Amino acid sequence: MKTGKFLVFILCLHVSLAVIAASPQTCPANIGKGCGDDWEGEFFPGIPKIKYEGPSSKSPLAFKWYNGEEEILGKKMKDWMRFSVAFWHTFRGTGGDPFGAPTKMWPWEDGTNSVAMAKRRMRANFEFIDKLGVELWCFHDRDIAPDGATLEESNANLDEVVALAKELQGKKIHPLWGTSQLFMHPRYMHGGATSSELGVYAYAAAQVKKAMEVTHYLGGENYVFWGGREGYQTLLNTDMERELNHMARFLEAAVAYKKKIGFNGEFKLNIECNHATLSGHSCHHELETARINGLLGNIDANTGDPQIGWDTDQFLTDIGEATMVMLCVVRNGGLAPGGFNFDAKLRRESTDVEDLFIAHISGMDTLARGLRNVAKLIEDGSLAELVRKRYQSFDTELGALIEAGKADFEQLEKKAMEWGEPKVPSAKQEWPSQIRTFTASSLSSSSPLPSPTLNSPPQQPSSPLLRSSSRLHRLFSTASPSPFFSTAGSAKAAARSVWEGLGFCLKDLIGPFDSPSKGEEKWGLCLLDCSLRFLVTKKLGSSFLVLTMLEKPQFSIGFRWVRLSPQFQVAIGFNVETVQYNNIKFQVWDLGFLLAGIGFVGLGEAVELEGVILWFTNGSIYALCLALEGEEIANF
Repeated sequence: MKTGKFLVFILCLHVSLAVIAASPQTCPANIGKGCGDDWEGEFFPGIPKIKYEGPSSKSPLAFKWYNGEEEILGKKMKDWMRFSVAFWHTFRGTGGDPFGAPTKMWPWEDGTNSVAMAKRRMRANFEFIDKLGVELWCFHDRDIAPDGATLEESNANLDEVVALAKELQGKKIHPLWGTSQLFMHPRYMHGGATSSELGVYAYAAAQVKKAMEVTHYLGGENYVFWGGREGYQTLLNTDMERELNHMARFLEAAVAYKKKIGFNGEFKLNIECNHATLSGHSCHHELETARINGLLGNIDANTGDPQIGWDTDQFLTDIGEATMVMLCVVRNGGLAPGGFNFDAKLRRESTDVEDLFIAHISGMDTLARGLRNVAKLIEDGSLAELVRKRYQSFDTELGALIEAGKADFEQLEKKAMEWGEPKVPSAKQEWPSQIRTFTASSLSSSSPLPSPTLNSPPQQPSSPLLRSSSRLHRLFSTASPSPFFSTAGSAKAAARSVWEGLGFCLKDLIGPFDSPSKGEEKWGLCLLDCSLRFLVTKKLGSSFLVLTMLEKPQFSIGFRWVRLSPQFQVAIGFNVETVQYNNIKFQVWDLGFLLAGIGFVGLGEAVELEGVILWFTNGSIYALCLALEGEEIANF
């Protein structure tokens, strides 16, 4: 697959090699007699269902880091990852390359491209998916069913194979996405949607229409457009404007048809890591570019050989790169309804069926270890603190005006003359670069990352409201863990201490503190666990937001202004907005009129804020309680 695809809303080999070498064959050597077209035996009889055994496992057929049901950052690993098996590389890969003939032919293959052979591959596909323990797969139309002599015959072939796929996948498995193969057949030598021949354009449209239908029929969550042949070879014989307009009309027609058949979703980007590096970018860069624009939809999980300048489609096994990939995924709140598909193929020299499993296990484990690293980075917090401090000069009244588009050159010139030459602090680039060497075991809460010191210019609050905000920040700023949380028995005293401190900062801004009456509805700003040193304040023009909670929490969350933490995407306005995270409902309010200059903000993206719960109702702080180990222990 290629960079620029669009989605419609889209370890150690210490086991004896003799065990692998002795694995039974899936079909007798004489295919004609023992493995006919209707053969439905076990395709991988020597392979057990792949289980999680942990980092100490020595088996090449076991997960060391990926445990699908384990919860990390409030979500099961399988829901973060949404792994899918790519049919084309897994079951149609031959090991051939531009310099040599194919090197592998799986035992169930008979050398034909018949419908019967396609059905046998489909059975192998679902046995593979079941044993690997994933629930998603993806395909091109011509991967799973052969071309016919006519479009009608091709559609009939596809219908026959898709009917079997529907039966085999049952209720648990479905496609992550489907797509059309508009690049292999000679008719597409000039492209499909950008072809100079109207007949080819119409044929491509018909093929996409059919592929969208079968993807939808199979319960596919997305549909991919991959323009593998779109574009031109030379501008001398190309009307580029006309071709681009034709492609635009093609996509518009696809949108109209997906609405007609009830296929929901909008355009997003499918990023392929190997193609990012071929274009001179890192995968992290392309993912982050898509994410900050709200366009990250799916990831083709692969990598290339740094010594080779073409598309090698290797399984991702670099833990540092996987950590950067998963950092973007977590900041994005996940990939659903997209996911990870392994657009990666076995090496030419890997010819055993067991290699299919080993390759997928290594790719899944690598990304899972990346997720564990990200969780530890978030838990530690020092990387996010570094980022926050780099930009803290903008956490001021003038910074808020700039970010709101309300600061003009005259204002900025006046400030530049008033302040003189700015003092520019170190970015500490070498320190965060070390995360590529971190492992999940080294990123533990008992061994926090060293925090660099940033000598940022002092920020002087310029108004009484911001001065009150600064006092609140100082109240909760401490270099050591808060003494409030030493024992559960001292929780109420701790709550009262924090209550009094808040009152000192807020009493002249929002009026007296009222205790909640029994049975009254309470809204809360939820901050869990026990370190108040991470509480900071921020003003954003005239708009302030508070995250409020409807149910008792059992986990820690992080968030920031405007774009709430990676888990939240919500419209900002004066009305109450409801969001949901991990089956717990939250509400977001515009409370600028209430807080009058004081707000709460996390340390950048995906950082846990820890400490207190404040209740807000009807313009007053109603109550405060503390949470210790996920339980409410004081409420008054």
